[in-house]
Amino acid sequence: ITRIDGRRIYKVSAYVDTTIITAGEASDYIMLEVAAREAANYDGLHITLSGNQEEQAKTAPAIARNFMLAMMMIYTLLALSFKSYSQPIIVMFAIPFGFMGALIGHAMLGMTMTLLSMFGVIGLSGVIINNSLMVITFVNDRLAAGEDPLTAVIESTLERFRAILLTTLTTFLGVTPIILETSVQAQFLVPTAVSLGFGIIIGTTVLIFALPALAVLHLKFFGYHATETPEPVPET
Repeated sequence: ITRIDGRRIYKVSAYVDTTIITAGEASDYIMLEVAAREAANYDGLHITLSGNQEEQAKTAPAIARNFMLAMMMIYTLLALSFKSYSQPIIVMFAIPFGFMGALIGHAMLGMTMTLLSMFGVIGLSGVIINNSLMVITFVNDRLAAGEDPLTAVIESTLERFRAILLTTLTTFLGVTPIILETSVQAQFLVPTAVSLGFGIIIGTTVLIFALPALAVLHLKFFGYHATETPEPVPET
């Protein structure tokens, strides 16, 4: 008999058949329906979560807070580099595309998003930003050289397409063995690998078509302010 503060404690645990229900859905059902029903039958009954569910409840808000702090730091670094408040937003538009790719990857494999999946999304955010950063940097270099904005965006996208494709494929292939792993020891890593692998490949596919359009719209509405003074062209 286990007691805490004079109250008798009973521990109830179970394994979840994920083909029928998720651990989160089971916990919600117990806390919202079972707990309310049984509290009316047993005076003084109090049900709380423990174990993995308790840890997730504590960890999720901290992860969300730290993720927002990381996004603020990324925005600050990009703003200082570009000397612009609006252009970093174009680069950071890659993050929602990556999250969309992670969701599609989980749906394709019949998996549900878990806390470990969000770890992969956080890591993915830093990786997928690099792809859009390469294009925008080349666009700025071409604009500083006096090139037409539309031409600068098109040529920069085409010029960096190969590097973006190689980065995307190597990242996806690097985590593929973890995604395909069936051993019990590696199962906790699979959601993270799925978020990172499918997020980078699907998110980049969407990004490579959306980024040029976003860059052109940005130049149309906000214009271009050179971060460096281009060297004068000598007269002939």
